[in-house]
Formats: sequence, C-alpha cells, structure tokens
Amino acid sequence: MFILNKRLLLGGVLVAIIFTTGCANRAESIAASLYMSHERYIDASCAVLATQMSDARASLAKFSEKQLKMCRACL
Repeated sequence: MFILNKRLLLGGVLVAIIFTTGCANRAESIAASLYMSHERYIDASCAVLATQMSDARASLAKFSEKQLKMCRACL
C-alpha cells in the first residue's frame, strides 16, 4: 500500500511539473530591455526606418498571437 501511495504521489508531482513548465507566458508579462543603440539606425532614411518599424510590428503581432495560443492551450 505504501508503494502505491508513493507512486501516486510521484505521478501527481510529475503531472504538475509538466503542466506548469509547458505553458507559455503571456506577452504582456515578459519584460524587455528598453535601450536600443541609435548607431544602428543613424544612416538610415525615414523610408527605410518606416519599413523596418512596420516589419518589426508585424513580427511582434505574429509571435504574440502564437504565444497567446500557447497560453490558451494550457488553460
């Protein structure tokens, strides 16, 4: 009987670990560095900067949506 209880406890702990480590964090809860060196962009034109900003926002939206889908799957 003691071995059965020990196995059930171990199984419960493993399931809890899998559920808590397998989920993604919400995008809003991830801290990001706010500092970005201007040297990378100093020689770029406004058109190039606008294109890069648009691409970055599209990429952020895509990955944020993927992350939210992962969060919803864990609930």
